[in-house]
Amino acid sequence: MGYATATSFFGCGTMLYGWRPATVDRCCGSVRLGSNPNDPGDMLGFVRVQGDAMREFFKGWRRKLGGVALVMGLAYAVVLVVAWRDSANYPFGHSHCCDKALYMALLSYADRHNGDFPSGEGSPEASLSLLYAEQLADANLLRGKSVLENTVQEILDRGELLDPESCGWHYVERLNKDDDGRLALFWDKEGLDHNGGRLAKGGHIVWFLNSEHPYITAAEWPGFLAEQKKLHQQREKSRKE
Repeated sequence: MGYATATSFFGCGTMLYGWRPATVDRCCGSVRLGSNPNDPGDMLGFVRVQGDAMREFFKGWRRKLGGVALVMGLAYAVVLVVAWRDSANYPFGHSHCCDKALYMALLSYADRHNGDFPSGEGSPEASLSLLYAEQLADANLLRGKSVLENTVQEILDRGELLDPESCGWHYVERLNKDDDGRLALFWDKEGLDHNGGRLAKGGHIVWFLNSEHPYITAAEWPGFLAEQKKLHQQREKSRKE
């Protein structure tokens, strides 16, 4: 006797009708049935076997999809945790607004102006903006670590100077290269590290005239300010003598 063939439910095998016992290929879902396909008993066997194959097929996919969903859920949770920690540690995003680059720009300015650092404008931030006019600093450097670059660039493009709200640096003006090297020249207002992250113990990284740039913690900050006030008083006194 010959065999009649037809495409299976899953489209990846054939149903072979002949005299061999009914079997199910678990890998591809093909069905093999013996006897006459017009026999009701044989057709019931076909339906029963085909139903078992379908259940096995979907059960396997449910397990696979469940595993994928679990992995995706865990990955999403990790992303959320990292994003939360990142926003807490980097409140203004990652940046590389380099302190050393600003220090070198200020030195270059002083070399052009008899040792005097930028000063004489409406605010220290405005005086610091003079670096832009002399092409010693761009908007990204002058913005500090807490102001958007586009905001600073728009102000500078209008020919205006920065103010306390548009500059992230605390700059100490009216200093000269020959002043006491222990005088602080600038620091970041928000208290961020080199890449824009929160400093572990608060405070600020301060750049001095002598190029030293220690990390002064929040606990040390009152003592630092008192020392700076004393040094400025001594400077003023020596200038009057």
